Amino acid sequence: MPWPARPLPPVTSFDDPALANQNVVFAPRVAAVIFDNGFGTNRTVADLVDPHYPVGIRIADLSNYYYIYPNIGTTNFAQYLPFNFGASPQPDPNPNMFHRLSANPQANGDPLLPIAVYRQQITNANFPRVSGHVTQVSPLIESLPWTINANRLVTIPDQLIAFGSENWDDRFNYNFLYVRDQQPIVLGASYHYYVVRFNSQHEVAEVIDAGTVDFPSP
Repeated sequence: MPWPARPLPPVTSFDDPALANQNVVFAPRVAAVIFDNGFGTNRTVADLVDPHYPVGIRIADLSNYYYIYPNIGTTNFAQYLPFNFGASPQPDPNPNMFHRLSANPQANGDPLLPIAVYRQQITNANFPRVSGHVTQVSPLIESLPWTINANRLVTIPDQLIAFGSENWDDRFNYNFLYVRDQQPIVLGASYHYYVVRFNSQHEVAEVIDAGTVDFPSP
């Protein structure tokens, strides 16, 4: 006999907003970003630096790794050299995945993974009527694969993962890993993203609001 259907948990943020605002520059951290020349401030179609996979959802911060090789807009795999300022070099990217910032000691430090990413087209001036369907745009991600060569160059051999930088206050670059939205987009459309996080029993634990992106019209 099948298990009865259970309702989805409410949509919420991954971090406690107050703690995130106090402790990190980019808050909310788990957020959808358009890969354009301004990273998140889309202007024209020409600004899209990755027309095949123009959206990614932040999942990790590797800003402490000095030697990085971004792969947005290319077919390359994400790569970096594990020279971590102020700590021992850590080649494995998985410990760098976001962990929850929470005032609740039982929730604080919860890992973001495992997750799957979904999106929903929402209405805007270009599309006043939409289907409302929710589409899965990534597979289940439980951990990131990685390899390291004799020169200690780490490669994440998965086209699903993008590596890039976002600028803050025109002074600092922050280096993030992203999960790519692998489904086609429509120019001029707006999409709202959701990150579904699973527990150790592979049951839905929470639905994280990853925000809205607005694409320029063709």
